[in-house]
Amino acid sequence: MKFAARRICSGLIALIAAQLSPAQSPHSPTLAETLSRASIRAPAIAPDAGSIAYLKRQTDWKENEFVWQLWLADVASGRNIQLTRGRKSASAAQWSPDGQWLAFITERESTAVETESAKGEGADADKPAARQIWLIAPKGGEAWPLTRSATDITEFHWSRDGKKVLFSATMAPTKAAKARKEKYSAYDVVEKDFDTAQLWSVDVGAAEKAAAPVPAQQLTSDLTLNVNSFAVSPDSSKVAFSATHNPQLAFLKDEDIYLLNLADPKLSVTKIVALPGPDRSPMFSTDGKQLAFVTSLEQPNFFYANTHLAMVDLAAVMARPATAAIDVRDLTKNFDEDPQALDWSPAGVYFGATQRMADHLFRVDP
Repeated sequence: MKFAARRICSGLIALIAAQLSPAQSPHSPTLAETLSRASIRAPAIAPDAGSIAYLKRQTDWKENEFVWQLWLADVASGRNIQLTRGRKSASAAQWSPDGQWLAFITERESTAVETESAKGEGADADKPAARQIWLIAPKGGEAWPLTRSATDITEFHWSRDGKKVLFSATMAPTKAAKARKEKYSAYDVVEKDFDTAQLWSVDVGAAEKAAAPVPAQQLTSDLTLNVNSFAVSPDSSKVAFSATHNPQLAFLKDEDIYLLNLADPKLSVTKIVALPGPDRSPMFSTDGKQLAFVTSLEQPNFFYANTHLAMVDLAAVMARPATAAIDVRDLTKNFDEDPQALDWSPAGVYFGATQRMADHLFRVDP
């Protein structure tokens, strides 16, 4: 149903755009009018395909910035409802698997409930960072914070069973780092001082019951790995993620793919794809037995060469990691563009790519 619903998405977005830009007589817009023009992006279709969440851009002239707010479009009626307001932008929303919640990242001031929750954790509790995950019920109600991470959250995904939300963020500053900053002010040693992103999970049910953020569980703690993109398996028992040993761009060539076993009490992590050059954007098959990903496919000049969409059998790479191009199956061998992995459905693997000056959607049957 998710992919069938995508067929209606372009029509609905056109309807929304028509409402944003009513028919007018010919007119050359001024610069101010051009900058004030509303636009939309990041549509997310509800699990029942009955509504679509999207971001709408507003121009805040007072603060001199664009602000993106979360809106909801009803497919049957075409009615549009604004879900978020405020001075800070909301990120692209993700539906819970049961369609009861929309999760998004935004920067907001702490609520009274969150402040009391922090007091309950003791005086040593780290002050939450600005960018947190918030939940809002699409059928009505105020948004509320799901997390109180000590550092900004960069990416998140729902577990497929809807019980948890997994996210990436760096660890809180150590006491030594805080003491150094207090004594010498802030400074960084090039290529030595950096924070690596780790994986965390938060129990949605516990947060609902408490009506407030609950402490997140840290899933990875290897400070030599900087987590980038990640995906949750269909049975919610595994997480595939790409990681480098340093978050700086110069170390992109070291990006490999790892598998985190959530069913293991020790939360074991196994490197499964380690081709020369970057391997990223992992994506599980619908049965969870294969993994697709974007790779440079061992090309030495990967900065200039086309990337490829490849796949591996999880059972095989768990026994012996893929370390050479011969160890993976190239799905876009004859495709002369850079594929951007999107999703894997029973019909095949979907990816986007730019040809000449246009963006297109593609599907390959693996």
